[in-house]
Amino acid sequence: GVDLVALARYAGEKEPGLLPGVSSAAAGEAIHYQYHSYGCGLALVRYDALLAEARVLRFDVVTDQGKSLNPAIDLGQVHGAALMGLGYMLTEALEFDPSDGSLRSQGTWEYKPPSAADMPEEFNVTFLAHAENPAGVFGSKAVGEPAILASSAVHAALRHAVREVRSEAARIARTAGDSHPKAAEFVHLDVPATPDALAEAAGVGADAFTLYTPRDLTVDDDADLR
Repeated sequence: GVDLVALARYAGEKEPGLLPGVSSAAAGEAIHYQYHSYGCGLALVRYDALLAEARVLRFDVVTDQGKSLNPAIDLGQVHGAALMGLGYMLTEALEFDPSDGSLRSQGTWEYKPPSAADMPEEFNVTFLAHAENPAGVFGSKAVGEPAILASSAVHAALRHAVREVRSEAARIARTAGDSHPKAAEFVHLDVPATPDALAEAAGVGADAFTLYTPRDLTVDDDADLR
């Protein structure tokens, strides 16, 4: 078969204006894209180590739309793409039968796409200013899938949260003359960061927690709870 690079070069030579930046089909010459889209994401998360559940408290996304043709439509596209990315990062785990390779997670009982309840509590989207694209239609850029990548900020924030849980568990273990097995390890957190993956990464079991009843609590006790 013809690989995609060879196909692109061939099409560029047949139609010189079809692929901007492709001037020759010479072997080994790099193909230049018409333009790049830029963006970034910043996430604030809350991780409940007892329940192994994560919540996105705030999510800020900056995207490069060039000169947006319709900011309202572009905003909706960014919201949808970012939430799609959160599903990839947090909930949408695929499970396969090891005996025959068939997909086990074929319904929403096993496969968990994000819902409205999974939206960040605060969700801010900003379009990069003064970024008109001279190679785009009326100065615009593509919108949609690029914002999916911003959701990686949520995964990075959760890794920081897991590291803090490990540090706290190690501190408590030291007071009891013990140690935490993962305190100094690199935080490996699978994607998606499901409750099982988070619990495995944190290395903290239910026995590490103390159950308080209302009558046990004092002002000082309450200040120490997490």
